[in-house]
Amino acid sequence: MCTFAKRLKDLRIERGLTQEKLANLADISVRTIKRYEEKEGKYPQESSQSLRNLAEIFGVYSTWLLTGKGYKNAWEELQESAKTSTTHKWVVEARIKALNELKKDILKYYHLPDTPLSSADMEGMTHAQWEQAEKEYSLLNVTINNIFNYMDMAVANYHIRLSDMKGE
Repeated sequence: MCTFAKRLKDLRIERGLTQEKLANLADISVRTIKRYEEKEGKYPQESSQSLRNLAEIFGVYSTWLLTGKGYKNAWEELQESAKTSTTHKWVVEARIKALNELKKDILKYYHLPDTPLSSADMEGMTHAQWEQAEKEYSLLNVTINNIFNYMDMAVANYHIRLSDMKGE
């Protein structure tokens, strides 16, 4: 069974964040993050600001983060609705294509590789410099993925609300 502690830890690791960095971003203590991740049954109240902050950072619904119930995020909700709505299906397919192209363009614009450092890139670097470069690359990917998550949420929410207004 997937718990709040596991969902939180998995999301943090998936985004390449340390407990310290997550605590700073969420404006809560490192001790609180550690308690949430390590102790089953320790979790924020549903109405707490810390839960809302964590959900926003990861681009997920707070209810899903806390309970594991319902849709993970607006994008997942839109994908589910695409199974019955041709409009939503088109949106999902267009989004995947557009975001893949956008990521390539961003990496190309900033003269960045689409993979982590190669052995040629590491030549002449100390181990500490290589580790720092790997961390920076990881942070870059987290940042790009977070931008995409926010874009996904905004677009998905727009289409879901538009469908609701049209009665689809």
